Amino acid sequence: MTLRYTCACQKWLCAPKGAGFLWAHPEQQGWIEPLVVSWGYREGADFAERHGWAGTRDPAAYLTVPRAIDVHAGFDLERAEGLADDAERRLDGLGYRRVEGVPSPFMRAVELPPGDPDELWARLYEEFRIEVPVYEWDGRRLLRLSVGPYTDDADIDRLMSALEQLL
Repeated sequence: MTLRYTCACQKWLCAPKGAGFLWAHPEQQGWIEPLVVSWGYREGADFAERHGWAGTRDPAAYLTVPRAIDVHAGFDLERAEGLADDAERRLDGLGYRRVEGVPSPFMRAVELPPGDPDELWARLYEEFRIEVPVYEWDGRRLLRLSVGPYTDDADIDRLMSALEQLL
């Protein structure tokens, strides 16, 4: 049984940064305290009251979430997953194997040849205007490809071409 779930809505929902939520099973709500206490924090307050308002804060990001959910419902998620699968096959064809484990439907991490991850990340952006995380993890240089609803075949083509030139 899931007892707690948090979500940063700027990720796959494409809402602004700062929009997120916490859901907690009623059995768990009693011990979860807000990081900032403000209105509604009082003896005997329930979970929603204790977490409902963190004082003076711009609520604009939160107010976008219902619209972001509506927009997300119109995304072609099967196309995005197919594009991620295709990108993985193409990366494998270049010799970059997916990191073991179960991949996210729209995200793939592949192992690259040894080298400076920060340099490759910077060159991908500066020379090709490709924003993709490149980092070292567990002694390996990895690239994480994320396919959003706005990603298309041309984006994947540009990444493959850039990797062929740089690596």
